[in-house]
Amino acid sequence: IKSLKNNFDIDTTLVQFSPNSHHDIRIMDYNVMEDCYLCTNDEKLLKEKYFSTHDLKIGETVNAKINEKTANGLKLTIGSIRALLVGALYRKIAKTESGSEIRVRIVEIEHDTKIVHVTNQPGFLKKENVFILDDKTKVKVGGIFTGLVMKESAQFYNVLFFNHIKGRLPKNSNNQDELIAMGNLKEGT
Repeated sequence: IKSLKNNFDIDTTLVQFSPNSHHDIRIMDYNVMEDCYLCTNDEKLLKEKYFSTHDLKIGETVNAKINEKTANGLKLTIGSIRALLVGALYRKIAKTESGSEIRVRIVEIEHDTKIVHVTNQPGFLKKENVFILDDKTKVKVGGIFTGLVMKESAQFYNVLFFNHIKGRLPKNSNNQDELIAMGNLKEGT
């Protein structure tokens, strides 16, 4: 109950929740030891669109609120969900004050830790021509997907797709025209 802070009189509180009264509540968690659902009637949480990691899907574009700047990125929240924008998925932006909002795309969802990894790389935020590979079953010969070059060597490019899917793009005489058509490929593009 949102109005309760520390100690309270249970009889006084339960008067609000008399038999046959109706209340909107949201299940916050489940306590296995007590075999009990923990609930809230906090209006803000009742109306929250993104409440758990199961409310998001990989590839979805959403607004995220900046909470904190770290050494290699940002800690964010998407509704009630913690998110990280770090490493190669992070493109430095001018506006990183705590409380500001930025547009991001969901890259990976960790349901067990309840953390979402996102990107703000411009190549992933374009509306058109972004083909998201988030499931290995979508891989087919001739398929086209947008990925992030993580490493370049003399023989190949290592490419990261969504949901921890990785690929390797070889550099050879057979695909030289394709590589030129893709533009200037380098780490971070």
